[in-house]
Amino acid sequence: MARRVLPCQTSKCPTRQPVPNFHWIGCFGFNPLWTREASSFIQDLFNLSSIFLQDLPGRHSALWRLVDHRESKLMKAITVRTCQAMTTGLSVLFLTVATAIAGMTTPYQDTFSYQGQLTNQGAPHQGTVSMIFTLWDQAAGGAQIGEPWTTSVGVENGLFMTEVYIANADWSGERFLQIAVEGDTLPGRHRITATPFSIRSFEGGDGAWSVSGSNIFYTVGNVGIGTATTPQRLNVAGNIALTGWLGHSLPAGTPLTFVVSNQTAMRYLGGGDAPNALGGYWENQMQASANGNVIAGGGRDSSSNQIDGNYSVIGGGAGNILNGTESVIGGGFENMVLNGAERSVVAGGYSNAVSGDWGFVGGGWSNLVAADYGAVAGGQINLIQSTASHSFIGGGAFNSIAQGSSPGLGIYSAIAGGESNRIHNNRGFIGAGENNLVDSNRGFIGAGTGNEVTGANALVVGGSSNKATESNAFVGGGSSNEATGLQSMVVGGSQSIAQGQRSFAAGRRAEALHNGAFVWGDSTTDTVQSTAANQFTVQAGGGARFFSSSNLSTGVVLAPGAGSWAILSDRASKTDFADVDERAVLRALMQVPIMTWRYKEQPEGTLHMGPVAQDFHAAFGLGQDEMRLTTIDVDGVALAAIQGLALELADREQRIESLEQTVAELRDTTEQRVASLEALLFEVRSLAKAQQP
Repeated sequence: MARRVLPCQTSKCPTRQPVPNFHWIGCFGFNPLWTREASSFIQDLFNLSSIFLQDLPGRHSALWRLVDHRESKLMKAITVRTCQAMTTGLSVLFLTVATAIAGMTTPYQDTFSYQGQLTNQGAPHQGTVSMIFTLWDQAAGGAQIGEPWTTSVGVENGLFMTEVYIANADWSGERFLQIAVEGDTLPGRHRITATPFSIRSFEGGDGAWSVSGSNIFYTVGNVGIGTATTPQRLNVAGNIALTGWLGHSLPAGTPLTFVVSNQTAMRYLGGGDAPNALGGYWENQMQASANGNVIAGGGRDSSSNQIDGNYSVIGGGAGNILNGTESVIGGGFENMVLNGAERSVVAGGYSNAVSGDWGFVGGGWSNLVAADYGAVAGGQINLIQSTASHSFIGGGAFNSIAQGSSPGLGIYSAIAGGESNRIHNNRGFIGAGENNLVDSNRGFIGAGTGNEVTGANALVVGGSSNKATESNAFVGGGSSNEATGLQSMVVGGSQSIAQGQRSFAAGRRAEALHNGAFVWGDSTTDTVQSTAANQFTVQAGGGARFFSSSNLSTGVVLAPGAGSWAILSDRASKTDFADVDERAVLRALMQVPIMTWRYKEQPEGTLHMGPVAQDFHAAFGLGQDEMRLTTIDVDGVALAAIQGLALELADREQRIESLEQTVAELRDTTEQRVASLEALLFEVRSLAKAQQP
């Protein structure tokens, strides 16, 4: 704004000089809200620059009331930072807006208002302090201008306001303000800038302006602020900040209309006990007798937004229809709240609908919640029927709860997602997958495809074409498995059946047909079945292994095709070796009774042979207790006894060989003696024959 010169018209105007408008900004940081407030205040002062005062004292009080009012608004709007005093710990932040009006007598030409906040070591100060204000011609050093102003200032919760009078001040050139609190000078000086303006007399010119107390009126033509184009009563180029209300007091039914680019943008309509706000496309509509509704925007040709209810909101979009109470359509296209539903929500999406109370659709396409307290988060063509209250569909497509089921079913159920999943009973759950069906109370399907749960509290975790048809039955996964017995279980595999109560099947083509049966099948196509109740059956074409130690160092192995267990007997796995007296083992074994017997739980006629554990343990002290025998100990005793028997036999053979040698020697001696006797006998016979006559 250019500098204006005030023409004097009364004897109260001693001089003709520019009127300075001091706009002080000290040590502070400001936000856009403050900027709007400050600029609006300054603009108000500029708009008075065409006014001349004839009675300055009378006009002066009205103008200063305007300044004081706007200063209080500025103080509420600013965001500040503090200037710390290095010696006292006091800090002050300030914003001062002052005006000196030409024609006023001293001291007003050198007086300005000063507002600020005083903190002591970070806390708002409370009480009275002494302040000294001095004016300088440079930001540092330089010469002091005029006289110091010392005053006592009351501080309430850190906030204060005082008037500052610098006597004998020369305001030409740059000026800087310095402050001292309780005798301690705060660091830094702050530059003072001047914005001159002139005031036009209310009685001069066209006489359109008038004053009544603290109010100023303009009653002729239109008013422009920041613009010379004024086609309406008030035209503003720039932002407007309000601290009061905006509206009209015209007859009931007359809307307050806001127009943007010659198009209706917002209408405020009076209601029964709460007004309505109707924005967006001009064909958006609500009932004239409605209360507390809002259409924030949206709408278009042939697709207007409509509210036929009370205390409801349509945020935007197009073609949305809300027939409910305290309900919301956030946006989207052709979404609906129907049948007077209470406190229901359609957040967005396309062609979604809620007709139950407290229902919710988050988005997606063509989802319907017809039940009370039902919710569909999103997805496509998902349905919660009217009987399925308190139910939920998270997303996916073509999922439904209670569609086609008996009346009253489907409550407290949930489908997290997937496609074409169905729940026809209460408190059911399907996590994901496709074409899964829960038709039992508290049934559960985790995922997969084509799975069915028809038993109460039954569960299919996943897989395909699995069925749990009896109460508390379980199928973990796989394909084409069935748990048809009470509390039966198929953990996985394919084509396995747990038919008996509390039976267990796993693998391929494993069939637990009896109560309590356990059947494990391998990967071959051969079916393995239980043959009796409470039977443990394992099909393992690759053999079986059982380990009795966590490090797999001990255990037994049934080799593929084998008929007996192989035990671990590796020397590296053994310790505490000691020699055995085989003959003693043989003698001890000879004292252990060996009998035939049967276990009490076995049928009569079933016989076994062997010792009892107590006799065996007493004879040899082997094993972990006196009630059980292990084959490794029995085999070891048998082998040691055999070795002892072999030693006994070896000793006997040695004795026999010695006796046989003795006999042979005796036989040789006897033969020699017989030969000698025979030769002597021959000689005797020969002599006898010779002596015969």
